[in-house]
Amino acid sequence: AAIATAERSLNLSPSYFYARFLKIGALMKSGRRDEAAHELAIFMTRHPDFSEQRIRWIPFVDPSRNNFLIANFDRAKSLA
Repeated sequence: AAIATAERSLNLSPSYFYARFLKIGALMKSGRRDEAAHELAIFMTRHPDFSEQRIRWIPFVDPSRNNFLIANFDRAKSLA
């Protein structure tokens, strides 16, 4: 569901960093590493100055949610 939702969002706004960020993490959690690597390449091209602080800024009640999202993204980065 997360991947499909992110794709719908990206169809409307291809440069929306958060949707692609979530899609990368969801692909990694789903074991779809090649697709995650492809999406990461797009992400890094569109957002070369990205910092995880943009995710830490999101005010989740439970900060472990931020860490979960960042960890999934970092797994994809480790493939590069």
